Amino acid sequence: SVSTILNADFEELNTEKIIEHFNDINVNPAKFEILVKNHTVILKEDWYRFFRGNTMFDYAAYAQKIREEIHEYPEIGYDLDHTLSVVHRELDAMGIEYTDKYCRSSVVGYINPGKSFTIGMRADMDALPIQEEVDVPFKSKNPGKMHACGHDAHTAILIATARRLQEMRDQINCRVKLLFTPAEEYIEPGCK
Repeated sequence: SVSTILNADFEELNTEKIIEHFNDINVNPAKFEILVKNHTVILKEDWYRFFRGNTMFDYAAYAQKIREEIHEYPEIGYDLDHTLSVVHRELDAMGIEYTDKYCRSSVVGYINPGKSFTIGMRADMDALPIQEEVDVPFKSKNPGKMHACGHDAHTAILIATARRLQEMRDQINCRVKLLFTPAEEYIEPGCK
């Protein structure tokens, strides 16, 4: 969609035209700082292109749905049966290879496993021994346990990022390791 604007007559290129185009494709232009300088369109939030790509898939809604599911069933330390089942289910659905062999209650996924250069992305998965007092539709169903530290969001964001990276794996010239780790809030940390 941005390329359509860039191919327009540069004499007519202006912020109003860009905003009108965003409205035509049902994207809220208020989310972006749009600059027009020297006939170049700059979207300051480049993540838009990464997470939007050539697909209309809503990664933010996907991540939010997973976050709420994980938030509803918080688990502590290494006892992460539900959280691990969510991670396994989503990686299986994406066709991402993974292993559980490195540490109890951990998952390591691989995108482009045959490449030599590697980058890693990590998310903690465990919750805290706290009673949730907030009344939300996805409130903790496990008494005395709550995702008060944001690890539900960490896990959901890594899953959504994995989905996008898997879709564009042919454009990535490296291996990506997805590290889902347990027990960050525990006496004996799970990530070593």
